[in-house]
Amino acid sequence: MTIDLEHIRCRNPIEDVVAEKFALRKAGSRYVGVEHDSLVIVPNSGFYFWNSRDEHGDVFDFAGRYLMGYEQRWSPRDAEMFLEVVDYLAKRAGIVLVAEVDFRRSTAWAERQLVQRLHDTLLNTPVALDYVTRMRGWQLATVKAARIGYMPQDKRPLLADLNLSDKWRRVITKFPPDMIVYVHLEQGRLVYLSGRSIEGKQHYNLPCEIIGERQPYFNYLYTPDATQVILVEGQADAITFGEWNIPAVAIAGMHMKDELLLRLSQHQRVFVALDNTPEAMTKNIALTQTLGRKALLPRLPKDVKDANDWLVQHGATVEQVNDVLNKAQSWLEIEIARIAFLEGLERKDALREVFEAAVDVDEIELLGFRTALAKIGIKGQVFNSLLKAARNQDEKDKQNDNRPQILGDDVPLLSPALGFQREVAIVTLALVERTKDNKLKKQPYLVTSSRELRRLSDEQIIPLNGTR
Repeated sequence: MTIDLEHIRCRNPIEDVVAEKFALRKAGSRYVGVEHDSLVIVPNSGFYFWNSRDEHGDVFDFAGRYLMGYEQRWSPRDAEMFLEVVDYLAKRAGIVLVAEVDFRRSTAWAERQLVQRLHDTLLNTPVALDYVTRMRGWQLATVKAARIGYMPQDKRPLLADLNLSDKWRRVITKFPPDMIVYVHLEQGRLVYLSGRSIEGKQHYNLPCEIIGERQPYFNYLYTPDATQVILVEGQADAITFGEWNIPAVAIAGMHMKDELLLRLSQHQRVFVALDNTPEAMTKNIALTQTLGRKALLPRLPKDVKDANDWLVQHGATVEQVNDVLNKAQSWLEIEIARIAFLEGLERKDALREVFEAAVDVDEIELLGFRTALAKIGIKGQVFNSLLKAARNQDEKDKQNDNRPQILGDDVPLLSPALGFQREVAIVTLALVERTKDNKLKKQPYLVTSSRELRRLSDEQIIPLNGTR
């Protein structure tokens, strides 16, 4: 049996586990020790940091040190210690474990140890540690929370005694040395690794034939239920927003996929902040439009290239970043400003697009929408008529979306050569439908000479002898 470490982690929120040993008080999105104020718990990331002790870890580490009594003897690399903690937390959460023959042979243990060894290599390599703390401007606590790794020249210690799959062994073998390693996690499981040279501007992504397509990078503060997130270009920018205590997602050079768009749409606000260059700004606006009214476009200072540049070269503070985000504009606001300079068909098409996007905004947003359009001459009866037309069209589209799904494929085709006039019904037949409430029913249809199916509503059917 494979032990699901992420399930055990989720059932043991770190703030609850720490509170069993130390009193905590809430401070924004974090918790701080009442007696030990250098003890900080970050629920979003599942990590704790005890700054005065230069100590950090997840719920397994805390339980091992303070609930199991190992304290300074605790080692997350000791399989027996770790399994003891896993068993303790599983019982605490009411999870029944079936004993494995050897936990050290499990995939979960191997992948966790690989991430830990990559991270330890970074912490023990001065040139790599200097790069992430001085060149990238990240605090050591951020580096540890992000579990940033480093790929050494000699990779044998990374793989020793680990029951890694052939896939991950090939990944490590192929990965260029002397690179920072960004660890891509999904629900606590290792899904991808990417790299960045510490000497030149060289990036590395894994070959598709080994690991599959590129994966987005979620910083350590990201959770699916976060109220707002920042969408950035590179992993370094996502980690930088973590430095400012903000959840972020990096597209990491990949094309936006439907799965990621759907995931982002679950958040209340999505700030689109790809690189601050003319080329990237076009992509920013397009992504903002694609994401819809939840998307906002912040304006970074003119001489700032991206988030990490903002931190390193300009020393941006949390307050400055939050001020920029607070002033971010929606796609509707940006598009309305652009419409002011359009004429003719371009203006007509752009107006249609913004009204289509505004059909379901709330009253407060609608007031802002009305005010912005009034400034470019769209007001009063003209505004009301355009909004009404857009809402009517939206309602028609929704009705079309709710049409039953035809399951039968035995529809006769009639040749126009038979001489029948267009739109004349030739055949009446019953087709099996799946309705919007997921029920199956038979429904009469007409097949016309132009090969079109016309669904008959209940009002169009005349009962004969009490039957349809």
